[in-house]
Amino acid sequence: MKVAKLYIVLCLILTFLNLIAYAQSTGSANKENQDNELTIFVIRSVLPLDWESPSSLYKSYRKEISAKLWRKQKSMLGHTFVLLRSPLLTDSIFAGMTYVSKEVQKKLFMKEKIGLGILGICMEGRLQPHEELTKKMNYYASKNEVAFIRYSISPKAVLRIIEFYNSYISSFNGKQAKCDFYGGAFWPRYDYEGSGCSAFGFSFLDVAQILEEFPEWKKSVNIPMELIGGELNNNNKIKIRDIKKTNSWARVDGSPKEDYVPFAVYDPSAVFYWIKMQRELPDSMREKGYMPVIDYGIPGIFADRVNAKIDGNEPVILHREEDNIFIRYFYKKTGIRLSEDISTK
Repeated sequence: MKVAKLYIVLCLILTFLNLIAYAQSTGSANKENQDNELTIFVIRSVLPLDWESPSSLYKSYRKEISAKLWRKQKSMLGHTFVLLRSPLLTDSIFAGMTYVSKEVQKKLFMKEKIGLGILGICMEGRLQPHEELTKKMNYYASKNEVAFIRYSISPKAVLRIIEFYNSYISSFNGKQAKCDFYGGAFWPRYDYEGSGCSAFGFSFLDVAQILEEFPEWKKSVNIPMELIGGELNNNNKIKIRDIKKTNSWARVDGSPKEDYVPFAVYDPSAVFYWIKMQRELPDSMREKGYMPVIDYGIPGIFADRVNAKIDGNEPVILHREEDNIFIRYFYKKTGIRLSEDISTK
């Protein structure tokens, strides 16, 4: 009897220890998933851009310039940058994409008169270092002009992002890396292409296969070919008054590459106000799975995407299937061979 009782006690002890071990292992796994976090920060412009027409876009941009006179710092078109934290990283990835010279932008628009070609033309770009972004984030947090979206993601998603980021910052021709090129027409998941600031941030979500297309986030327009000039279009000179009097974007029944150029951009200001709206909505009306959070003194929203399915057959780096006037110019200026996968019709 004593042996039997002793056996029962030992079994109970072993069961108890196994339960503790299981709880600890489960807790560690949950903690590991929680530590895999992707955050997209967005800074709004002081005044919103009006994408209703070329005329309204230009006029709202001019108001932005006027407003800048009263600000020490100001992001003219808004800004986007990313933070990836994971046990799989030695150091977190904290990065943003920007252009190198404002003077080049001025020259292209004012002297070479490329018109709305300024939206997508390739310029010299650079990644913003941790220190620069921290300073920028703190400044705009003091103005209540920055917000964020944060996702918990799986280790598989983290590994895809790391592969993508390493490709983005690594030389592909012994001289240049994708991060050396800035342009609004780029999608950084494509071969050789750099990025604009917002495309850089949202491509991280796309690589992780958790990018959700909310209509408020993206502005899609068809730029009339007659409003694109400079080297992009036979060295035509686009006058500002031509932009100001154009009250609509090109019709889609025209011919791409001849009548218009499709253009789309994630608008940081639009995403900022979407976050603000989501935070103010009651739980029952908020987008499913999102909840308000605050970090670094910055308002944001959070969603758990740890269990999002990852298609392992999808490459991290993709081939562009169709080009446009901006991409052709990029290949021409850089001397990169045009991929045979790209349609040149």
